[in-house]
Formats: sequence, structure tokens, C-alpha cells
Amino acid sequence: DKGAGLSDNMFYEFMDWLGIPEEEEEEFGWIAEEASMTPIPEEWVTRNTDDGRTYYHNTATKAIRWEHPVYVAYRELYEEERDRLAD
Repeated sequence: DKGAGLSDNMFYEFMDWLGIPEEEEEEFGWIAEEASMTPIPEEWVTRNTDDGRTYYHNTATKAIRWEHPVYVAYRELYEEERDRLAD
């Protein structure tokens, strides 16, 4: 069941960003829902390049990444859960 206020389109976009196939929605859709409601961690800030591309900067570690830090963590969670259930 999708979270309140999360449209079907946004839900499936989160599924796609996280690499979760639609046929696995029943098992892993909760991960996309949780990711959609998780704010960017406090130490991360959003920046834009001169040509308008968005990137993320960690003010504590000075790390830079092109993917939203929440998506990375939830993609890893999906992969761990998928592997755990496959065993």
C-alpha cells in the first residue's frame, strides 16, 4: 500500500530509482515508500552545476555524489533484502 500523498507515478519512480522491478512491488514496495518519506540527511546539501545538474555535497566529509544519498542507502537495503530472501 502506497503512502498517503504519494501518487502512483511517484511511487513507481521511486521503485525505478531504487532498481526494484514492478513485479517485486508486493515484497519490496515498502522500501520505495519509506525512501520517498525520508528527508535528505542533515549533513548533505543540494548543489547545482553551472549547467543545472543537481549533485549532493556532504558538508562533514566533503564527499560529492550525483545520486541522492537516501536513494543510495535504500537501494543497498533493497539489494540486501532481496539477497536475504533468495537464500
